[in-house]
Amino acid sequence: MFGAFSMVSAQDLQGMFNISPYFGLGIPMGDLADDDPENEDALYRSMGFKFGASAEYFFTPAFGAGLEFLYAIHGAKELDGFEPDDKLHTMNIGAHIKYVFMPESMFRPYLLAGGGLTMNKVKDVLIDTEQTVEIKLDTKMYLVGGVGAMYWVSDMISLFGEFGFDYLLLDGSGIEIDGTEVPDDEVAKNYYFLDFKAGINVWFGGTE
Repeated sequence: MFGAFSMVSAQDLQGMFNISPYFGLGIPMGDLADDDPENEDALYRSMGFKFGASAEYFFTPAFGAGLEFLYAIHGAKELDGFEPDDKLHTMNIGAHIKYVFMPESMFRPYLLAGGGLTMNKVKDVLIDTEQTVEIKLDTKMYLVGGVGAMYWVSDMISLFGEFGFDYLLLDGSGIEIDGTEVPDDEVAKNYYFLDFKAGINVWFGGTE
C-alpha cells in the first residue's frame, strides 16, 4: 500500500494525456434565468444538466492543453402558473488550457480557461395549443473559466470536480424558426451560467 501511495503521489504529468468523461449541473444566471415578463431579453431558464468529455495533454508537470465537448439542457421556468415544456439545448466544442498546482500530491487543484464554438436551440416552443416550433440561433463563440481539483486513486485513474463559468457570446446572433430565418431579428444579449462538473480522468503515457 505504501509503495502504491508513493507511486501515485510522485507521478509526473509531463508527457501524459487523459480522456475525461463527465456529467454535471448548469445554473442559469442573469437574463438567462430572469423570469420578469417585462424583460424582453429574458430566457426563463431553470437549472439543467450537462454531460461531455475532454482530452488533454500535459507539456510540463503542471501545464496542459486540451479539447472539450459539452452538451447542456436547461428547462423553462413556470410563468404565471403555466409550465412550458421547451428546453434550451447548448452544445459547446472548444479548447482549453489548464494549470495544475501541487503536481506531486494525490490531491491537485487546478485552474482552467478556454473557448470555442457554441450552438444553441430552443426545442418544443409552444406557439398555440397544439403546434410547437424549434428556434435555432447562429453559431457563435463562448468563453469558459473554472477551478477544480483532481484526486488520484491509482497511477492511471483520477477523479475530479470542477466549478466553472460559461459565457455565451450570443449578442447579434441571427434566429431561425423551423429552418426559416427571421429577418431583422437577432439576439440582443450575451448569456451565461455557472456549472459544476464531476467525472473521471483516465491517464496514458508519461515520461520515464
